[in-house]
Amino acid sequence: MKQIIEGDCFERFRDRYLRAGRRQRSEMLTHFCELTGCHRKHATRLFGRREAGRPPNPKKRGPKSRYDFPEVIRGLKLLYKATDQMCSVLLKGAIPHWLPAIEAKHGDFEPEVREKLLKISPRTIERLLCQHKIKFPKPKCGTKPGTILRTEVPIRQGIWDEHRPGFMESDTVAHSGQSMRGQFVWSLTMTDIATHWTEIRAVWHKAAQGVVSAVQEIEQAIPFDLLGFDCDNGGEFINNYLIRYFTEDHPRKNIFQFTRSREYEKNDNAHVEQRNWSHPRQLFFRERLDFYDLTELMNDIYRNEFSLLRNHFYPTLKLDRKMMVLSRYRRIYGDPLTPYDRVLASPEVSQERKEKLAAIHTALDPLQLKEGLDAKLRRFWSLLNRLRRQPISNMQDSPEAPPNFSRTLR
Repeated sequence: MKQIIEGDCFERFRDRYLRAGRRQRSEMLTHFCELTGCHRKHATRLFGRREAGRPPNPKKRGPKSRYDFPEVIRGLKLLYKATDQMCSVLLKGAIPHWLPAIEAKHGDFEPEVREKLLKISPRTIERLLCQHKIKFPKPKCGTKPGTILRTEVPIRQGIWDEHRPGFMESDTVAHSGQSMRGQFVWSLTMTDIATHWTEIRAVWHKAAQGVVSAVQEIEQAIPFDLLGFDCDNGGEFINNYLIRYFTEDHPRKNIFQFTRSREYEKNDNAHVEQRNWSHPRQLFFRERLDFYDLTELMNDIYRNEFSLLRNHFYPTLKLDRKMMVLSRYRRIYGDPLTPYDRVLASPEVSQERKEKLAAIHTALDPLQLKEGLDAKLRRFWSLLNRLRRQPISNMQDSPEAPPNFSRTLR
């Protein structure tokens, strides 16, 4: 059997098989199986298998896709790269926001191409761009429980009005590389449930005072009042500093709700957990950031270009309703909208704040923000490489570092 497959006769027989019609192929398979004694399915696989360098199979049946043209694919690739490889469903919602900026930089598309880019479906985007996706390894968990004051913070049990802006979930992301030992930078992420408005700040070693300062700064940056704060059971949240701020020092302490999630239930903070990858990880990956000098530049990125890009030009999906189909739930999502659009559509936000936010949005260009973000990221990686080459003794004597500053040896 092996000698028959490797012979020239088999190659000529396979060429005739690939050029033949359906009925002729069936007759050829029957004749081949009678001669060799192999199974019909095995013979089909042998004839269908192609060697390296051989021409591809004949084109698929049916008419050619109206989107499978070089100019349309070029426009999709430009949009895909500019939006940090956004998924097809979100990219469909982002195209109207990004297309004017893409055309201003790379030249106008033909009217027919522009119309196709605006009408293309998420499934077609996925089919045309599926080969450009990248996979990354699973991260490590850095949450350590704060057990002493856990009884002071109640567990959230669905008491929030999640259709009203101001109720935010919070979580931290460890920039520790492959080791949780020593001190390093943490990113504090806060996400509003109603609008998906997200703000991030960098904190050194997730110290309690630093977390409170970051929460206060984020509260000043969001375009609505902070009404609720939900976190996990980590010690960076369950501590005297944050409890005192929300229960004694907060201006809305009488109506403010400070709650926590259940232990080992990540789905309780699903809105912020799903942004751990799309926000801080896409910027700084899984590198170990164990230098205090990096926090200032990271916060500069988080406050300005990154916040404006994510909240004004990156659409998100929001669950509309759930319905039971047989024994399973089917989740129905609404149209992808940016957090900026959801804030403008909310009746709970004052008109004055909406006008102020709209004036900021009008002056923004997503590609200019992206270029500014890339420039700051280049400065960041250059600073990180310079600090890694610096002797450890010099780092420990740095006047900008806090008293407990130390760098972990690798």
